[in-house]
Amino acid sequence: GLYYALSYAPLLIFIGIIEGFFLFAYNFELFKGMFHKNYWFAVSWGMLPFLAGFVIQTNTITSISLFLSLIPFIISYIEIRISRLYKYDKRSNSNSRKTYQYEIILKSLSIGTITATFILLFASAILK
Repeated sequence: GLYYALSYAPLLIFIGIIEGFFLFAYNFELFKGMFHKNYWFAVSWGMLPFLAGFVIQTNTITSISLFLSLIPFIISYIEIRISRLYKYDKRSNSNSRKTYQYEIILKSLSIGTITATFILLFASAILK
């Protein structure tokens, strides 16, 4: 990764540094947990990985890539919000209808993301 970043995509180093920061700031709740929030989770697990993939391919960050990175940001934000509600219900042994609905939403997000990925891969193979 470092060789590739140094040789072909120097912008990736910048994204890697930011991701490294979030890795520790989020997981270890540094800065009194300031970065252990839903918003920062969505940035570090949704938006930044998408931008990293874009930078690997182009070594640029464009307004279109920033706009498109909102899709994984939103999906990650929804996932973390619902996941926390689901975990709370499960830990309190609440097997209510809401718990079941949270589980369905989380499974749908996962299946939807995987399906969308396969559709995009299939479409890109056809267009080549």
